[in-house]
Amino acid sequence: MSKNESNVAADPEAIVGPEPVKAPSEEVVKIKKDTLERLMDRLDRLESAADKKQLARFDSIHKGEMSKKASISLWPMDVRDEAGKLVEEVEKAVLAWRLVKDIVEKNPTTGYWYEDQVLELTLDDDTVEQVKYQEWARRHKKKTGDVISENKTDHGEFWTVKLEDGKEYTLEVSFIN
Repeated sequence: MSKNESNVAADPEAIVGPEPVKAPSEEVVKIKKDTLERLMDRLDRLESAADKKQLARFDSIHKGEMSKKASISLWPMDVRDEAGKLVEEVEKAVLAWRLVKDIVEKNPTTGYWYEDQVLELTLDDDTVEQVKYQEWARRHKKKTGDVISENKTDHGEFWTVKLEDGKEYTLEVSFIN
């Protein structure tokens, strides 16, 4: 045995090998039981008194990327047979709308308000329907779906919304509520 070989064997730090794998350590904080109970009671009180919408907003912002939701308007269309009898009511997605008539006046002699407002709806089957605004306000429905794509063009910003039933609709952002 030479002089160098005996020194290597005597010095354990001179032996090079793979480092041992350490298990991830959990940090533990020691706290008195009554202090923990007071903190938990205070947290319960704060959560019960807090604004639920603001808590949900905070959680959604700080959780990471969640799916974006959007609501689209649906218009009920009557399906009738040859005799004019109502067979069923089908809901069609409203892709766009515009106000084609907007007369709102107060009669100076009677003091009553007169309203004549008409909307033009563009539906998902490319039909155009004109309805009174009051009828629109009473009969239209909303459905919420997931935004699956967003597209910005020279003509505007368009979102594709997928509803629970699997149907997808592409609408300009101004028509998504």
